Amino acid sequence: MRSSTSPATSTACLIAVHFGMLPSWINLTLETFSRNTAFNLLLVTDQPIDRTYSRGNIQVIKSSLAEFSTLASQQLGFLVQVKRGYKICDFRPAFGHIFESELKGYDYWGHVDLDTFWGDMAIVLRPALMTQPDIICGEPNHVGGPFCLYRNCSEINLLYQKNDRHKEAFQREDNVDFDEIGINFDHQGFETTVRQAESQGKISVYRDRQFYLQDSDSSWWISQVQKAYPNDRSLGKKFEFGAGEWRSGKLTALENNQDYLFYHFYDGKKRLFQPFPIQWCNQIESFKITGAGFQLSYRSPFYKVLHSLEKLIISVIRWVVYDMGPLRHKLKAIVQRKP
Repeated sequence: MRSSTSPATSTACLIAVHFGMLPSWINLTLETFSRNTAFNLLLVTDQPIDRTYSRGNIQVIKSSLAEFSTLASQQLGFLVQVKRGYKICDFRPAFGHIFESELKGYDYWGHVDLDTFWGDMAIVLRPALMTQPDIICGEPNHVGGPFCLYRNCSEINLLYQKNDRHKEAFQREDNVDFDEIGINFDHQGFETTVRQAESQGKISVYRDRQFYLQDSDSSWWISQVQKAYPNDRSLGKKFEFGAGEWRSGKLTALENNQDYLFYHFYDGKKRLFQPFPIQWCNQIESFKITGAGFQLSYRSPFYKVLHSLEKLIISVIRWVVYDMGPLRHKLKAIVQRKP
């Protein structure tokens, strides 16, 4: 693995591993994260990152699925062969072990998704960090892939080994949701291991709040968590859709102006038509994210005009693809039915 940039000094390092084409909003994700100078991001990818961001806290490591498999096999002590990028999610609880050389000197490490946009991490995480827990969950119900923070020590970095089925989870070709509750793994994911250690008083876990806004209802996911832990009376709070606004490094909910750690762009990436990458992120003054997508606001009139033209082109393409497409099929069917 080869590092293309060097990070600034920080007490926490978050890790994102992504192989394959980067999402069109990646520049916005990295730009919003870069405003958080107390936290570093380690991005492991096989894609080129051709630009720099506002701060020097993003480290890019050029790698590949084959190289990740080799490193993971060396660190874990058994052979793994990762064939699809999405499978990497299962390895997240072991990132502290797999990337231990890159994490030296940090108090905490964590993992994040790239369908996220980041607010003021220092402010939002301050109450949690003041309690000095071993694990900080992104939500009260379970450890989660979009965000989770771990104390950087051998006990926590090797906690995944307490799960008797971790080797099976890592060696299977399909994704089993091991980093969370293990929906495809008989609900024997890493959350079960965390709960066992927590109940025995061996570790402390911060689960006091939902740290993120998201663009979808969580009813189905909550039902899966309840199925996994039927005796947990604290479960069941549904997290509804929440619109947010990012401005000057802070992310707030439009409904109540509460500060959040990040926005999880969950359903929107499947639903919205976004043919162009989001550009000129260092010129963005603010943006809103709702069910309608992104509403970007630029400081410079020049970039405002460029963005208006881009939106116009997107609207035309959207109309041709989504509106005219079905209409053409209907007209064609009518014509073909005529004698």
